[in-house]
Amino acid sequence: TGGHTFEKVPIGTWTAVAKHPRYVPAVQQVTVSDGQTAQVVFLLSVGGRLTGNISDESGRPIANAGVSILDVTSKKEMHPSLKARSDAQGGYLIEGIPLGSAGLLVIASRYRPIDRYDLTFRVEGETVRVDVTLRPGTVLAGRVVDYSGAPIPGVLVNATNEHTGMANSDAEGRFAIYGLGDNPVNLFATKKGYGTLFARSLATGSTNVELRLPKGAIIIGRVTGATPGDFFSVLLYRYEEDLGKELLIRT
Repeated sequence: TGGHTFEKVPIGTWTAVAKHPRYVPAVQQVTVSDGQTAQVVFLLSVGGRLTGNISDESGRPIANAGVSILDVTSKKEMHPSLKARSDAQGGYLIEGIPLGSAGLLVIASRYRPIDRYDLTFRVEGETVRVDVTLRPGTVLAGRVVDYSGAPIPGVLVNATNEHTGMANSDAEGRFAIYGLGDNPVNLFATKKGYGTLFARSLATGSTNVELRLPKGAIIIGRVTGATPGDFFSVLLYRYEEDLGKELLIRT
């Protein structure tokens, strides 16, 4: 009958979610009172279906590509359940998409991500087909070391141009970030115990970048005067003369 009972739910207000592959996800707030049984009724509607194939420029299928439905206003993921992975033949299928306008994001390792916001689902059960061709991305690779030249493992390196990628350095301090664009790359490298390193305008395709992380300093202090709230932040900035602005270093 489509019914389900949750036992021993703590008192309070909860978010109830109903999901089914073919139906639009539904969300309701429900308040549970002491000794009472709260009832929630979901009226689900059949959503749209998006299908297609992911391939490279030579027509070869790309397996395990991530495909997500985006909200056209926020440009963010519409719902956690509205996503899929391409199979060995590059095929994918997403069901239960709300009617109206939607966007599409496709991400695959070593390829440039692609997004578009021109999808429209007009009637329940409508199937829209979108085949996507991905272009290979550029790479930025190198090694993270300290001032003595010793490798530093576990450093998070984040690189950005038209696209963004990240990687963690291995035991030898080496890292490689794929799927970037053609423009010069800005990056930062960070690890607890070391100062955050910023590097700008690196050439795409570089594979021998050396990042030297300085040993991190410690700032200790206390807030006096006005009584601070329950939560407050201490922000550390650094002024960059060539940019003419401050960059946030730590929070």
